[in-house]
Amino acid sequence: MVFFGGIVELKNFIRLADMVSNPILIVALDGMILHANESAKTLLSISKADCCKNIFDLIPDLQLSAEDGFVCRDVVLRNFKLQVCVHTFTSDVGTGPYSVLLFEDTPISSKLLSQILEAVDEGLTVIDASGNLEICNQTSRELLGITPKMQKIFTCNGLPLDTASKYFAVGENLGQMLKENNYLGEALYPTAIIEKTTVRKNLKYGNGVNMTYTDTPVLDEAQNVKHVVLTGRDVSRMVQLENQLYELEKIKNAYYSQLMKLVKNKDVNDPVCSSKKMEHILGLSSKVALTDAPIFLTGESGVGKEEVARYIHRCSGRADKPFIAINCSAVPEQLIESELFGYAPGSFTGASKGGKKGLLEEANGGTFFLDEIGELPFSVQSKLLRVVQENQMYRIGATVPINIDVRYISATNLSENELKNSARFRRDLYYRICVVPIHIPPLRERTDDIVPLVSHFLEYFNKKYTKKIRLSNIVMRRMSRLDWPGNAREIKNVVERLVILGDDGVIDEEHLQYALEMDSEGAVDKISVNGVMPLAEAHLLLDKILIEEAYAQHGTIVDAAKALGTYPSTIHRKIKAGQVKLNT
Repeated sequence: MVFFGGIVELKNFIRLADMVSNPILIVALDGMILHANESAKTLLSISKADCCKNIFDLIPDLQLSAEDGFVCRDVVLRNFKLQVCVHTFTSDVGTGPYSVLLFEDTPISSKLLSQILEAVDEGLTVIDASGNLEICNQTSRELLGITPKMQKIFTCNGLPLDTASKYFAVGENLGQMLKENNYLGEALYPTAIIEKTTVRKNLKYGNGVNMTYTDTPVLDEAQNVKHVVLTGRDVSRMVQLENQLYELEKIKNAYYSQLMKLVKNKDVNDPVCSSKKMEHILGLSSKVALTDAPIFLTGESGVGKEEVARYIHRCSGRADKPFIAINCSAVPEQLIESELFGYAPGSFTGASKGGKKGLLEEANGGTFFLDEIGELPFSVQSKLLRVVQENQMYRIGATVPINIDVRYISATNLSENELKNSARFRRDLYYRICVVPIHIPPLRERTDDIVPLVSHFLEYFNKKYTKKIRLSNIVMRRMSRLDWPGNAREIKNVVERLVILGDDGVIDEEHLQYALEMDSEGAVDKISVNGVMPLAEAHLLLDKILIEEAYAQHGTIVDAAKALGTYPSTIHRKIKAGQVKLNT
């Protein structure tokens, strides 16, 4: 603390004030600022022109005494508490009474500043132009990996925090201290000092800590570096999240790529459905597709077994591998073995000199679909069983096995009981290829799928034949009421016929009737004799077929009766007796 005593002329006091490093103001008793030394101008943010301002505008709570004396008071300047010592001179020295105000940081403000710096969640380090440490808060010490056992840090008020043999202390060179303790040294601040500009850098310690540091130089009026403020933050968690985001982005891109493949490969054979039954089947199919378990599809001819098989393949991890299909009923018995397993060079007369791959070998890595597997010759079933069990096969005439990795999907229009109880099919093979059975119901049991299928095939064939055919509401309603014994395959056939024969415009009921009548096979299927039965039973069956067909074509019982040459009451009686079931 500086004390003044006796009578001092103002001009001499001004010279004395300019020689003191503490902020000093000389003010008249009315508050007019008579003089401020450089430190006071910096503290109060005033210029030479402001010296005529009133001190009470800057420090409203300041009190000046009209009597000689010395007093210390606490004042608030820009929300920061300071202590000011006021020495008043009232003796007549030619200029009138005046007060000398000497400002000093109070112990309270220093302590508060220290607490603030320690509470900041960013690392804060201050060095001078030579790299000597001035301030280093708790967060910065943690970022630098300085533990309490190896540090001796002094904050800006000179209060020691820890003691140890190896220490970090105010006044010591930061780079040298870091180097001695195996931490970052020159990487922190030289660029900011040399180039006099803010520098940002990312640093990584060997212990996996990632930091981002900003070095900001503090310049004096001559643009020389006086201090460098280093602020740092631990971004390890952020880097970890960025890495996780990168991995998620890769997974997302993989899914997107897979989706684009599905979209690209989508065609008329994709399953189209609206019914809950079919949605459940596709949901189950996509679930089991994620495994390599053999799947066994059952259902009537034309329900879409191969379409579901292809759907399973596209949903599986083998989607980019081959999908090979064989219809076991379409290949002659004497050729099916060579089609499945292939043959070695010269294995029989007429064999290719280079041999031939079988379909099982072609499907390696992908999916092998055996349609109508119930028609597979009994002699071939045992060989197929061995391949399924051991994942190895022999070409005909070969002695060296070939390893294969195949996912098996089989299908049949026989029921489960028919297949298991048949003397023509091996039970052990059935249990091997039927790990997950999936039954696809006929369209008459899921009539909600008829309209979506019709619309799907109509769009496809319009595009294929460059047509603009539309179906009237009456036609669509009638098609939704038909039984479609041929299932989706029959609908596809009829819609293609309508598009080919129709001119651009709307297809009405007359066009549909004509297209249906062209299919002579439909009538044969409707009324066929598969065995001997009592005539009474045959009459009931024939009545049922004809009444249901007439109703499907005409839409009302009255019109159906008229077409059949009978009375509506007859049809109503048969419905009530349960002999006829109409899709209304």
